[in-house]
Amino acid sequence: MTMSSDMAQAIEKAHYRNQQGMFFSEMKVIDGAVLLYSDIIDDFFWNYAAQVNITEGRVEELIQEVITFYREKKRLPSVYVTPFSKPNKTSKCLENHGFKVELRDAWMIYEKEPPAIGKPKALTIEEVKSNQQMEIFVKVFYEAYGGASPEEPYGELAATYGEAIRLSCRNPSKETNVINYIGFVGEKPVGIGTLISSNGFGGIYNVGTSSDSRREGIGSAISLRAVEDSMKQRNTVTYLMTEEGSYVEELYRKLGFCTEFVGEGYVLSE
Repeated sequence: MTMSSDMAQAIEKAHYRNQQGMFFSEMKVIDGAVLLYSDIIDDFFWNYAAQVNITEGRVEELIQEVITFYREKKRLPSVYVTPFSKPNKTSKCLENHGFKVELRDAWMIYEKEPPAIGKPKALTIEEVKSNQQMEIFVKVFYEAYGGASPEEPYGELAATYGEAIRLSCRNPSKETNVINYIGFVGEKPVGIGTLISSNGFGGIYNVGTSSDSRREGIGSAISLRAVEDSMKQRNTVTYLMTEEGSYVEELYRKLGFCTEFVGEGYVLSE
């Protein structure tokens, strides 16, 4: 399925909306872009300008505004570029200012039911309902993402990620519906995932498995549970993001997802 550019852009906007209150603290709308910011996490993954849509004559002015904003916030100036960013020379202008591509995201949507994929027999999936369960969720989050192995392309994560997740649970957004999942094998927590929904768009996030429980179908089972719940909520689109060209992207293709477009994160490190 090839969706329209309007729908693809709507998915991008849904992501920013769905992450408000979890990893994004603020979204400032300016002329020609939105400035996304986390007051807890300083990684550029959650601090960047997006939805760039401006005339060629004003792109230089916009870049300077982005640089000023993020430096005042003590963040690296960053801009997220998609096939829908305007003008078309946005990437070139960023490169001329010293910005470099630091990540490439594959934006994927659930397209079709995958071939029969058996859930690990011993696996049970529970929804987080208590503070105690949230602490288990955060623990597994760091077991899944806290290292810097080749299977973790975003590197070692700061402790502020866990605090952001805890805060989102204590102060849930009124605009989104959030389900956090924990997968157990027996009594051992081994995997996690999150479904965040709003306005007919369901985003799958935080899918991860403890290092000693990988390659056993746990992440796939949690992802498909999230897809099932997204459909129960009657979301029109279920989407996720992962590293473009990674084995995870290929895994999600096998689960019935397809890549609709690729976004690039440009970062000014100096």
